[in-house]
Amino acid sequence: MLRGLAHLHGRGLVHGRLCPENVMVGVEGRCRLKGMLLGAAPLMVHHESYYVSPEVAAGGAKTAASDMYALGLLLLAMLVDSHPWQWSATAALDRSRKELDSLLADSAAFREALRHGLVEPVPPPADVDDALRAVLKASLCPCTRAALHCR
Repeated sequence: MLRGLAHLHGRGLVHGRLCPENVMVGVEGRCRLKGMLLGAAPLMVHHESYYVSPEVAAGGAKTAASDMYALGLLLLAMLVDSHPWQWSATAALDRSRKELDSLLADSAAFREALRHGLVEPVPPPADVDDALRAVLKASLCPCTRAALHCR
């Protein structure tokens, strides 16, 4: 994903719609990006607004920085196996996942809910350090993995 974004950003382009639905993983394990914004911004697709940066949610332009924000939330979601937002403890009563999806699809309503403390980031699990270490270790080439064991 980083290579794909670096390729786009190096050419002055912005993906603008980074979310799980726009990442394809091939049988060889290689990620490819799809769904790039071309021309006028379309309506948000399912769960896309989970990954929108605050400045874009406030009506600002999509930039390389907003792509990187979305990538960070996407990687967090992959590590914790959950979307990056949840109802706050005070708002959780009588609120469904469907209501949260609906709220997050409307960036103005989402900003308002965030401002009033109704939604909050999903906290990482206690074992996230171990999970991240395992992901990084699996991502390294064998010679780098061996070098890490020597330290």
